[in-house]
Amino acid sequence: MSWLCFANLIDSDGLKNMNTQEHMRQEQERPQNDTCAKRVPDFIGIGAEKAGTTWLWDQLSKHPDIAMPYPKELRYFAYRDYAPNMDLAATSYLLKNKPEPGRAPVALLSAINELRCRFGTIEDYLNIFGELPQKKVVGEISPQYASLSIKSIQQIYGLRNKMIIIYIIRDPVERAISGAKMKLSEQNEELSEDSIIKSATGKLQTMLSDYKHVIDNYRVFFERENFKIFAFDDLKESPSKILRELCSSFKIEYKEDYFKRSQEKVFPGAKFQLSDQALRQIYQHHSKVYDDLMEEFPALTAQWRSRYV
Repeated sequence: MSWLCFANLIDSDGLKNMNTQEHMRQEQERPQNDTCAKRVPDFIGIGAEKAGTTWLWDQLSKHPDIAMPYPKELRYFAYRDYAPNMDLAATSYLLKNKPEPGRAPVALLSAINELRCRFGTIEDYLNIFGELPQKKVVGEISPQYASLSIKSIQQIYGLRNKMIIIYIIRDPVERAISGAKMKLSEQNEELSEDSIIKSATGKLQTMLSDYKHVIDNYRVFFERENFKIFAFDDLKESPSKILRELCSSFKIEYKEDYFKRSQEKVFPGAKFQLSDQALRQIYQHHSKVYDDLMEEFPALTAQWRSRYV
């Protein structure tokens, strides 16, 4: 029996009777046959971490012609590439917490899909998209994919060579600081200037801010027209421009009514103001990233760099 068939058998507390109108509509649109057709995603968002990927997932999932799975980050390729022991966040949440009323179906589906991606095959991964409501476009966003090896990127390319890859880049220092705050908060460590500097200049945040390396790796396979790079600055200032361009790339209609909350932040992030000296110290560590970006993004890189020099 497929997971879709399992979902269809769940009782009144399950997936078929979700308390929100949106999920009731989605359930009506799901394929009802007993065999799940594999479907290749039309797009994949690869990050960068702390550069608006949750906002992007939230916006795209509201478009009537786009279907996206739970959880937000499937991480299928990351599990097999460099992070086999990555936390199973959705499964852990379901085991340790009683979901809020109306959230149980989403929590259950998130855990099921997470386990399929961690322990299943590529067919199981593709079945997740086949089980989604039958929309024109399906896709996922996993920031961990920015760190994939060439071999894994080639595997994604092999699924669909015209797949749209979405990459949002943010001022490397800002991104590293935001990432450091998130990691420290997850580890229940106190936020201080010293702890943030240490984390923001550590191996993980240095790797995640190396945009040129990510871009070069993906461009080995994906043509420029299919590898969409956006600036986090534009996401904040003119989100409709990004959403309009993506809808055009997906060959679906853009309407402002589809994205009524595009100006809202999903997660505001931890508040802690660093001194100018600390910012300059972090910048010095990441300065080569700015050098590497100057050729392709001169105006944007110069704008970022002017904040520290």
